[in-house]
Amino acid sequence: MSYSVPESITSLSGDFIMGHTYPDRWSGCLAHLTPPLLDILLPGFSVLSLAFLPKQFCVGLTLSFHVFFVGFWAQVKLVERGGKLIHEGQSVTLTCTASGLRFKDFAMSWHRSSFGGSKKFVASISAGRGNNKEVKEKMKGRAFIMRKNEANTVSLIMHQLKKEDSGTYYCATIALLAHWENFGHGTEVTVLPRDETQLEESGGGSHPVGKTLSLQCQASGFLFNTSQLSWYLWVPGGAPLWLTSLDHRFSKVSGDRITSRREDTNSQIFLQIKNLSLRDSGYYHCARRMGYGGDTDKLIFGSGTHVTVEPGPRDPLSPSVFVVRSQDAVACLVSDFYPKEIDASLSSLGASVSAQAETVAPTIHGVYSAIQIGKAGDNDSVTCSVKHLGKETHESHQPDTGIIPQLESSCSDQELTAEPEQRNQIVLRVLGLRLLLMKTVAINILFTIMALIF
Repeated sequence: MSYSVPESITSLSGDFIMGHTYPDRWSGCLAHLTPPLLDILLPGFSVLSLAFLPKQFCVGLTLSFHVFFVGFWAQVKLVERGGKLIHEGQSVTLTCTASGLRFKDFAMSWHRSSFGGSKKFVASISAGRGNNKEVKEKMKGRAFIMRKNEANTVSLIMHQLKKEDSGTYYCATIALLAHWENFGHGTEVTVLPRDETQLEESGGGSHPVGKTLSLQCQASGFLFNTSQLSWYLWVPGGAPLWLTSLDHRFSKVSGDRITSRREDTNSQIFLQIKNLSLRDSGYYHCARRMGYGGDTDKLIFGSGTHVTVEPGPRDPLSPSVFVVRSQDAVACLVSDFYPKEIDASLSSLGASVSAQAETVAPTIHGVYSAIQIGKAGDNDSVTCSVKHLGKETHESHQPDTGIIPQLESSCSDQELTAEPEQRNQIVLRVLGLRLLLMKTVAINILFTIMALIF
């Protein structure tokens, strides 16, 4: 079956055929027998000589031409690839590979059929280098056609896809009578509504060490059945850690303690971790992978659910307390204590410490640490008070009073002119104080970062 091409292509069957010009009086049946094909059928005949042939010969030649090329056209094979499920606004590239013909000598085209309807023209490209291209008016600026003669391929690239672009896409060659035919089997493109992926995790909270964690993720806004989804663990300060991946064919996990499954009917995925350890604390996110399994795939994460694995029973442990500050920011670090219950507060003689906030978290060593942060005046001394197991601990931080300069200035000329060993001791003490100051600044920065993270 043949299908008409756009008007600009159909007009080639008259005065201009496959790059050759004819007088109007020859535009009858022989106008469809282009010179390259006549050279095969009647070697040595010129186009001009055909003008003097009788009408009966013209008809006979045409019939012979069709019979001769039946076997030739039966060998032509076109295979389309690249169709897929895709969302509105995205791009797709379709490729057609041809065989059984001298590819560079043929104009090629792409057509679309919706829901089994007729094939509608999309784009075409001329033979040779493909200098002449035509695209359907409604798709100009979104659809582009190109050919690679060395690979016998013609491609259709479509951007900013719309729902009406869905259908089966076919490529075709120019046929004997300037019509498109020899269509392949086609490749199907289905354009889904614009992606509005929503992922919501649940099941977090506090869980005892050694127990089993069960989480679930509810998905919506995309085609769930054909999507690949994963679970990740993110601990603040580190990179997300992959745990498991699931699609409609397989499930992969990162360890023996982990199992996962999906329910396509409810658009849900599940994660289970047995024998919880303290290292399993963190934020658990489900994610949807968009792409084809390559490095350029995009991951869309849910907001996550926070899981805290609580340490198991052990002997009581009293905390260590440190106070650090940077300008008006003050932090009280309470480390390595058990059990979890603790009360920490910041106070100042000059004025109250504002914007206080306390965070307590387990460590991988099976104990707890806490941080209390607040704001105080630059010149105010600050005291951290900690109550744990009925015992109260106080740790203070005094404002900078220029201790180092005083120590340096207290060194008399007599000391500096003393024995070398004494001078070395003085220098070492000064260096030690400087190192202590640098260490305090480093700890200050560290806990400022920790405060921001918590």
